[in-house]
Amino acid sequence: VIFRWSIFFFAWGLRLTAFFRLLLLLVLAVIIAFRFGDIRPDAGKLNIPYLLWLVFAGVLNILVYILNK
Repeated sequence: VIFRWSIFFFAWGLRLTAFFRLLLLLVLAVIIAFRFGDIRPDAGKLNIPYLLWLVFAGVLNILVYILNK
């Protein structure tokens, strides 16, 4: 359900809903990164690019929403 961000954003045009789903995905990814880091620190650090991508996608998403209001 959470991974349907692209459907909400591109297909249905529900940009604000897509943004909140992306935030939820970011929170879950942070939790996973910390849990991986507890098991093996390198595994947690490998999630940093993904977390940065999610933040970048979130900024783009909210800016598209604001500019197309």
